[in-house]
Amino acid sequence: MAVLDNSEEGLQETTDLLCMYGAQGVLRINGKKTEDMVIGKATSQRPYMKEATVKASGAFNQLSNIWKNRNIQSYTKIRIYKAAVLTILLYGSEVWNTTKKQLHRFEVFHQRCLRRILRIRWLDRVRNTEVLERAKINPVETFIGANRLRWFGHVTRMPDTRLPKYLLNWTPAHGRRSRGRLRKNWMKCLLEDAAAFTGNTDIDLEGASEMASDRKLWREMIRHKREFIGAGHSND
Repeated sequence: MAVLDNSEEGLQETTDLLCMYGAQGVLRINGKKTEDMVIGKATSQRPYMKEATVKASGAFNQLSNIWKNRNIQSYTKIRIYKAAVLTILLYGSEVWNTTKKQLHRFEVFHQRCLRRILRIRWLDRVRNTEVLERAKINPVETFIGANRLRWFGHVTRMPDTRLPKYLLNWTPAHGRRSRGRLRKNWMKCLLEDAAAFTGNTDIDLEGASEMASDRKLWREMIRHKREFIGAGHSND
């Protein structure tokens, strides 16, 4: 459940009311599982994304014994990395509106982890594309795009009465955009993902929604694009 407000005081009041009415139904809010997020032009996703990188780095370092173990195949190590590190790094990426600069930072982290797993030293002068080829894994941008598209498909197939479906197509009826270049929003990122995954550079929201309405087709398209083409087991 999500509550929105335009001030901290209003958000606190709304949360208190939610607690009060929830108690009438013998429901209690778990404070440890509750998070807050500031959304606005004055803020950005950078602090949140930096925190995700720090947490993922911590998880990666805790598994150092696995990365150093020569008795474990590289294929198995990559699977562990995807399950235990990438999931932390990309938590919540379904709703990110990423910029090229942010994607570059994530890819730097991704490459650093892969090179350590595969024992590729910086002086070996191995290109990033070759590192991905050896690891049989896609760049971070592909994983983020897949997560966004999967969430978009999930929301698109919701009944029109659901709040996420309403907000997906909602346009403010008041207010005025501030001066300056228009910031890249989530929908723009989504259409770029849809163009990359479908191969149709002219795809629009209506076309993406129509494709996403077929759950089996949509999920298969995402799965095929997310998997590394020609992936196989590495025995080194």
